[in-house]
Amino acid sequence: GSTPDVVSYNIVINLCAHTGRPQEAQNWLKQMQEARIQPDEVTYAAVISALTKANMVDEAIDMLGTMEDMGLRRNQVAYARVVTGLGRAGRAREAAAWLFQMEEAGFKVIAPVYNWVIAACKRPPNAELAERVA
Repeated sequence: GSTPDVVSYNIVINLCAHTGRPQEAQNWLKQMQEARIQPDEVTYAAVISALTKANMVDEAIDMLGTMEDMGLRRNQVAYARVVTGLGRAGRAREAAAWLFQMEEAGFKVIAPVYNWVIAACKRPPNAELAERVA
């Protein structure tokens, strides 16, 4: 067999993200690091995706910090997952703050990301914030 590389680990971690298994995604990241294979932006974005899909948004935000600590740049996918995760959790102000950070970092924000923030403004109602986001 061939030796696993960053791409093969990323495939497995993405599979964990898509199937709602955040702990397994984190375990694969740990195994990858123990194997001395350097995770990349794709790796971290996949773990962040797995965490936010499981409503583990604070852990996802921590993972963004870890990503930066490793010298990696936050990417569009990682930002979008954090924003949508916060929106899904009804944390409108935090979601909007991350959305604005995403824009300031020069990333294009797609409509579904805006929609999650605006939807979060409904619980509790926050028309002023929704207008700022829109």
